[in-house]
Amino acid sequence: MRRVSKSAHYHDTDPTEGAAFVEDIITRFQASGLLDDVIYAEGQVKSLFRRGLSRRAITNRLMEKGIDRDIIDAQLNALLEDNPDPDLKAAIAFVRRRRLGPYRTPDQRPDRRQRDLASLARGGFDFETAKKVIDAEDEFALEEMIAG
Repeated sequence: MRRVSKSAHYHDTDPTEGAAFVEDIITRFQASGLLDDVIYAEGQVKSLFRRGLSRRAITNRLMEKGIDRDIIDAQLNALLEDNPDPDLKAAIAFVRRRRLGPYRTPDQRPDRRQRDLASLARGGFDFETAKKVIDAEDEFALEEMIAG
């Protein structure tokens, strides 16, 4: 609608005509299945989880996009069916991607521990999960956590 009002101002046209055109496009896209919040939320939950975002961060990101809380909860519950501890798996992906904790060189780990924990906390992970991942002995120990 911002673009419609900018265009209407620039071209000196009626903004209600542009708004009606936008509403018509939205209606056609919904009818054809191109605009579906459930499908969008499903894809985003899976993608963001693989990138290492916590459930809390995924929820916030989708709510910012205007997705209904019930849709988000349903998709996160589906994620829980496939992964018994999705936050642990996401935290491991997060530290792997950011090269934190066990992925640091051994001489840097003690000095950077608090920073690494803080980074996970900002990512939406609880303290116990963050501590478990950061204090893992090495990458192989993290892989064992996922497997077992």
